[in-house]
Amino acid sequence: MVGPPFPPPPRPRRGLRVVLAALVAVVLVVAAGSAVLFSGGLTGGGPGATFVPGDQSLVELLDRRAGAVVRHDEAAFLADVDPEDARFVERQRTEYQNLVALGLSSFTLTLTESKRYQPGGDSPLARRYGGLIRAIGVTVKYAVAGFDTVPDAEPWLPTFGYVHGRWLLGGEESAGGNQALPFGAGGQPWEARAVTVARSAHVVMVISKEDAEIAPHLVDLAERGVNNVLRLRKTGWTGKVLVTAVSDQKVFESYFESSADKLGQIEAVAVPRYNEVPEWDSSAHVVLSRVVFNPATLGRGDEELQHTFTHEFAHVALGLATSEATPRWLIEGMAEYVAYATEDMPESEIGQYARHVSATALPPDSGFYDSAANYVLSWLAVKLIAQRWGQAKAFALYEWFKDHTGTDAGLRAVLGTGLSGFTAAWLAYLGQVRV
Repeated sequence: MVGPPFPPPPRPRRGLRVVLAALVAVVLVVAAGSAVLFSGGLTGGGPGATFVPGDQSLVELLDRRAGAVVRHDEAAFLADVDPEDARFVERQRTEYQNLVALGLSSFTLTLTESKRYQPGGDSPLARRYGGLIRAIGVTVKYAVAGFDTVPDAEPWLPTFGYVHGRWLLGGEESAGGNQALPFGAGGQPWEARAVTVARSAHVVMVISKEDAEIAPHLVDLAERGVNNVLRLRKTGWTGKVLVTAVSDQKVFESYFESSADKLGQIEAVAVPRYNEVPEWDSSAHVVLSRVVFNPATLGRGDEELQHTFTHEFAHVALGLATSEATPRWLIEGMAEYVAYATEDMPESEIGQYARHVSATALPPDSGFYDSAANYVLSWLAVKLIAQRWGQAKAFALYEWFKDHTGTDAGLRAVLGTGLSGFTAAWLAYLGQVRV
């Protein structure tokens, strides 16, 4: 399965809201300058006002935190974490160790949204810090050494409390906490429990430490999956991929906040990643893809796992050629075609698959993932193209949609037949393979 390019939603217009309350009130007057004024009964006493440092102090804190990751300085990383919450400190220590384990060539933190996520005065962190809190949106950019030619951008939603004259990290949004968060928030590989990182020539795999004994076997399957794809698709991608296969269900679930009912049907997902967080920057564009596995998938047999690896890596290989115009049947059909093309499948088995599906038209984008039969139908559509027009034409058709729209136009331009003609040929092909 491949996640869609997720066009950024319209940015909400937010005015300055002034809320006055008797006991706990927070008024954010200035955020981007050198100071922020909070007013109200912030410490349990009478009304008052407090000036605290503004965005620049948070920018400096983020720079220190990012620098600590690059330098492998755990003490510096934890120096800006509130020590009063011991469990949160340990959580941050684990995040730091996970980040270091990834082997990063670059890591930066940029304050991007300074006001958008400010919580209400009745939130637990607001009560803990007497209302002196800042919840911000931070763009995390990171690249894995030897694998990523460009960094990808991810969202981080930390909350800072003002304590003894300085900002300290007191909390962060986790996966499943809020559907209004940017896509993938809380689902990064370092945000899982303690991990181990295994590497091969083409794969970096992040696995939970408790599953470390299966890491070599999973990496071997993944390496074979990449090589399977490289046999058919040598260009258009780096031939390298980061795979997150941790046992934390919340990491996987962070990519399906709007479709939690389908989690049990999904083995893994290839996730397009951007040069900026698309919900915060409308100019963001896809630069690479990552693969995230459903923890429930890892206990399945090698044959199924191998197919899944190859299928998802085919999505990665075609990620930069995929657009909103690419038909879903072609996206998933091509990934299935690549996976099956590298397996020894007899014609009789293909017939068995065909006999269990029926159709009168190519699977539509809407509702595609509601039926597993659509994968089979799409695979056989691409298989027909490869057999009748040649495998190169199948890839050429896929590439056509990178810069063009319209299924009928694409089929005519690349195959020389329109949608109705291709559909008729495909339906006839289904009938032939069923025999």
